[in-house]
Amino acid sequence: MRLRLAVNSLAHLMVDAMCAAALYGPVAASGGWAALLMLYNSLAFSTQCLVGLLSDRLRTHMRLGAAALSAVALGLLLPLPDVLRVCVIGLGNSVFHVAGGTVTLAESGGRAGPLGVFVAPGAVGLTLGRLLPGAGAAIALAALGVSLL
Repeated sequence: MRLRLAVNSLAHLMVDAMCAAALYGPVAASGGWAALLMLYNSLAFSTQCLVGLLSDRLRTHMRLGAAALSAVALGLLLPLPDVLRVCVIGLGNSVFHVAGGTVTLAESGGRAGPLGVFVAPGAVGLTLGRLLPGAGAAIALAALGVSLL
């Protein structure tokens, strides 16, 4: 459990860092940033209830988390139009948080500590991605390796 929690926590840092790096890097450099930011937030946060329902039916939370981590990395690395990039990273963010949170809760034994360990690195990732958007590509390449774990 400890290794899985450590990997999921690192992956959480990476997902949030890549999303922030994309939004404050290539997406911010284009026009219509405010509308794209609203689209991202809508996809990343308002879809989590639907993703949770689907995830419960599929019962493959670990695979979904790894796929979502990879999707966010590819959404940052690939030369996509901004609207498509925002859709990929927004939906990837939603799926990752639901899948990673579900795995953490299932293995926590009713304790809140592991959930805090999973959630906290996201704040570091957001800060890293916002302050150093150019580091997003390096984080994305590393994230593809972490998704294999």
